[in-house]
Amino acid sequence: MHVINKNLKLIFSVLLVFVAPFNSYSSDGRETARYYIDKAKEIRFSAPEKSLEYLQQALVLCIKSDNVEEQVECYTLIGDINLQNKLYESALNNTSKALNLKNSITTSKKTFKKPKTSRNSISKGEIYLQLANAYHLNNKSDEALKILQNNTYFETEKEKTDADLLIAEVYKSQKNYKESLKQYDKLLKKNNIDVSSNDLAIINSKIAEVYRDQNISDKSLEYLKKAKVDALESKDIDLIKDINNLISEELNENNNYKEEIKIREQNLNISISKKDTSSYINEAVALAYLYLRSNQFKKAEDLANRVIYFAQTNHKHIKVEAMAYKAKAILYQLNGNYPLSNTYYKYYANTIDTLLRLIDEKEAKSMKTSALFAEKQKQIDLLEKDVMINKKTIEAMSSAQTAIDERIARQKIIIWSLTLGLILIILSTYLIYKNAQRRRLANQLLALKSLRSQMNPHFIFNALNSVNSFISINDEKSANKYLADFSRLMRMVMENSQYEFINLSQETEILTLYLSLEHFRFLNKFEYEFIIDDRIDRDFVSIPPMIVQPHIENAIWHGLRYKANKGFLKIHIFKLDEDMIKITITDNGIGRTKSQELKTKNQKSNKSTGIKNTESRIQLIKEIYGRDISINIMDANPKENDTGTIVEIIIPSFLNQENHA
Repeated sequence: MHVINKNLKLIFSVLLVFVAPFNSYSSDGRETARYYIDKAKEIRFSAPEKSLEYLQQALVLCIKSDNVEEQVECYTLIGDINLQNKLYESALNNTSKALNLKNSITTSKKTFKKPKTSRNSISKGEIYLQLANAYHLNNKSDEALKILQNNTYFETEKEKTDADLLIAEVYKSQKNYKESLKQYDKLLKKNNIDVSSNDLAIINSKIAEVYRDQNISDKSLEYLKKAKVDALESKDIDLIKDINNLISEELNENNNYKEEIKIREQNLNISISKKDTSSYINEAVALAYLYLRSNQFKKAEDLANRVIYFAQTNHKHIKVEAMAYKAKAILYQLNGNYPLSNTYYKYYANTIDTLLRLIDEKEAKSMKTSALFAEKQKQIDLLEKDVMINKKTIEAMSSAQTAIDERIARQKIIIWSLTLGLILIILSTYLIYKNAQRRRLANQLLALKSLRSQMNPHFIFNALNSVNSFISINDEKSANKYLADFSRLMRMVMENSQYEFINLSQETEILTLYLSLEHFRFLNKFEYEFIIDDRIDRDFVSIPPMIVQPHIENAIWHGLRYKANKGFLKIHIFKLDEDMIKITITDNGIGRTKSQELKTKNQKSNKSTGIKNTESRIQLIKEIYGRDISINIMDANPKENDTGTIVEIIIPSFLNQENHA
């Protein structure tokens, strides 16, 4: 299984190397596509070829990232550029693609959660309008009308108005003037929308065109004048100028030069106010001919000279320059100046030759541009296919990878399950161990408490023996004093026995009182000395209680008690280092060997209860707290008769213990 997974991953990686160029988009791909679309919009009129290149790049990113909204925008813009450049079949093809994609989005919105819509989203109505216009310009009027007359395609009032305008235009192109006028009349009578002066001007000018196509000049002129009133109200200079041109053409056909001159002069003044040189030149040459026809020769000559000057400084107006030369030739001919007239006719002829050459070049360029557009369209179509093929390849590989990933995921689940199970087992074992540790610690503390409790009856038993000896010799006063001190000692021992640690000051107080009692009993047997290092803070250092007392008791009862002469006991507590204190108990008694010889058979078989309990307590303290208390017992004077004994106890300082007295 592992080998199969590894091989599939290797194959997928190799394929991905070849497909990577078509899959090189990231989370910012949408923004990059948006950049190309916006750039294409900016230059679609001035540089349509470059605009198509931008849209081609945007499409790659949109298709690969499944950004359908922006694909719609790309195809709609391509269709619009095709319409501008009279590539009507391509316009139909691309606009249809835009519409199909838009419909797919609408379907997904009904079925699934509504996707996020781009701020530049194109409505379905706008696409239908462009498609209908493409059919209309491609001489497919019936298809255009079929779209435009479907009220469900258009939602906003603007879209409905634009559709009605285009319907009227289609009827006009079919020479169905009755239906065209009926449609325009319907638009004029609309009461459910606020028709602007600008819209009214356009509608009236369109009605005028219908009448003009029917050679009904008076009606055409009537509606053009209405259109001009609306245009003046809208204050749209360009619209006023366009309607003036239409009025001029109508007046010209009726030979109404006087009225036409007024209109042309208005347009000339508009061009001057807008500083529109190109428009000024065109208006000036038209006005110059009108001046000629109305015998205003001086005005005609002035305008013709201006036109020639402007045209010569700007080679884009060669046609206008030629017309100006012709106007001057006619002017001089009418004035009888034939030599000058012939000169200007020659200028006119030469300029016409240049114009024809430029027209040929322009046509050649136009044909080249058309070929380039066709090539661009093929590239876009091929690119779309390539991207879709590679997308399907990626999807197929993704499916294979998904299967691998699912298998790996299942394996991971099993591994994680086993790991989790192992962790649970380890955790359970740890908890059981910790619980056992806690129980063991509790048992040890209980045992420690039990051993401390056992020290009390042992000590009491030995002390009562001393009281009994005083009573037996009828020494009542000594017995009373002993009992008073003994009671005090018992109270202290009892109070401290509940604690695992007590202050060194409390322990030394108990030991001092105990020594005084034993010395009182064995007055003639020994003297003692108790020395404590001044460096030790007895109220701060804590030690386990009743660790030292059994060894002092042994020194008195088994060493000094049997000595022939008076003995000496020395207890010295001093500081070894910051963490350790040392207690030495030194006596010059008979020593361990003689003491053992004096014991009875029964005494030999039983180890001292106090010492045995002390050893057990030390072992438990080591297990519970990890601190070792060491005890070393040796002969004090091995070469002498009374060897004596030295007990060395090294105790770690149990600083700041919470459970001390």
